[in-house]
Amino acid sequence: MGKDVEIDLELTRQNRQLTFESGGDLFGVADPDLLIGAPPGFRPQDILPGCRAVIVVGKRLSDATVETTPSRMFDTMYFAVNSFLDQLILKITDFLVRKNFRAVAIGPHSLDNNRFMGDISQKHAAVAAGLGRFGLQSLVLTPQFGPRQRWGAVITDAPLQIDQPMRMDFASRTNAGMLA
Repeated sequence: MGKDVEIDLELTRQNRQLTFESGGDLFGVADPDLLIGAPPGFRPQDILPGCRAVIVVGKRLSDATVETTPSRMFDTMYFAVNSFLDQLILKITDFLVRKNFRAVAIGPHSLDNNRFMGDISQKHAAVAAGLGRFGLQSLVLTPQFGPRQRWGAVITDAPLQIDQPMRMDFASRTNAGMLA
């Protein structure tokens, strides 16, 4: 699919709605070209040639549970949120496939065990999708949840509306990526 394909705003809206109705807290769409600096094999274009968009979804982590760290409660929540994101990106992928688009889900614990890095950098994808900015220790800070969220992604050839990376200050951020 070429870059001359018209953007499908309705398809973008439907994916956003599916995310929030399913319990997701954050939604954005990154331009895969913004992730071209990744090592070979770890770029969206390497995983799905011809991709046009990277959908990034996030789920917040409970502040009170994070504050119990290290604990069994935190471990349980962490794995439950990862499982939730796996199910959410499966729903998004299925939705896109039913619309005759190609889509590859990248879960929150998708890892290349030889290089100890994710199949794509979901943090970089989240920043490219305008959901947050990098803070200390390469954590993504969002205006809504600070550093307390997990990410999932779907690489697709669907002609979605791309979000712009946010400016450095959160004060200029709209609620475009968050359920109002």
